[in-house]
Amino acid sequence: MEKRLYKDEITDVLSFILTKQRDYACYKEFGCFSPENRMALEIGGPVSPEEAGVRFYFYGRLSPLGTLVTATNWSNVLHRRFVKNRKALKIVIHGFKESRNTRQVVNLTSTLLQHTRSNVIVVDWQYAARFPYYATAAANSPLVGAELSVLLQSMYNKSSLWPKSVHLIGFSLGAHAAGFCGRHFENATKQKIGRITGLDPAGLLFENPNASLSSADAEFVDVIHTNGGNMNELEFGRKDPMGHVDFYPNGGSYQLGCTAALSDISCSHNRAWWYFIEALQSTCSFKSIPCHNGWNSYRTCLMNAYVKPVQMGSRKVIPNLNGSYYLKTNAKPPYCIEEERFPR
Repeated sequence: MEKRLYKDEITDVLSFILTKQRDYACYKEFGCFSPENRMALEIGGPVSPEEAGVRFYFYGRLSPLGTLVTATNWSNVLHRRFVKNRKALKIVIHGFKESRNTRQVVNLTSTLLQHTRSNVIVVDWQYAARFPYYATAAANSPLVGAELSVLLQSMYNKSSLWPKSVHLIGFSLGAHAAGFCGRHFENATKQKIGRITGLDPAGLLFENPNASLSSADAEFVDVIHTNGGNMNELEFGRKDPMGHVDFYPNGGSYQLGCTAALSDISCSHNRAWWYFIEALQSTCSFKSIPCHNGWNSYRTCLMNAYVKPVQMGSRKVIPNLNGSYYLKTNAKPPYCIEEERFPR
């Protein structure tokens, strides 16, 4: 009964938030934003860069609290440190109503610094993603991607950045911002970003494949779906496959341990953060298997003697990996199941 009320309220709210946004526009440094060049949503264009207020913070061994980064100070100060240590670059992009200080963002940033040999940049676009203006935030995601692309271009041109060493990690709307960054960067440099990881990419307003994250946006795109489906069913993610490999823990729509309570409404959606963080921290490998008939046939597929499990949230790109993969998790941390009766 409680969920039925939520669904009725969602229907009313959708008519309010899905209003037409600004006209499509061009901004000198970042280019033009329109559906024709896959840099805008059908609902409209982004606000100006000044209004968006996107900020970039660099984290590394000598910058544990984060240093504000621009194309200018990167060239003058930080690029020498970056070139000297030659670490890979991980970039974290938050979603709707979040910021660089959101618990999941802070946790992932510290995990990346501790468990990977990487520097980290956190994209803070909290003003352009503020609640309750979801449609505006969605329309702003292409600008976020373009601004990040311009920063990466500066690093590429002046700091010997190797694009294949760049790994974008985006949650919800941030996953699509990562996609916009990838295509903007390739258009400007003819080089692809190395990897994009989409953490339950947002579904609402990204039903059109031309707007959403896709496998064309990086050399390797992996996606973790935890709340995919229909917004009317309170499913906030897009469930369609969109990467080279798509992972569907517990079927990809609802996660074990989450409830229908209003206070828990984003539980399944946010679980993508925690699965990825745990995958980096743990020796347990989140073993996942292909299953042509989907989640409903998972148990049957599990007993297939020829099944080859792969790791969800792997630190490294798995060569030639394609398709949809399924796995079961625990209802509470640790989420990874140590042994799931895989054939030997």
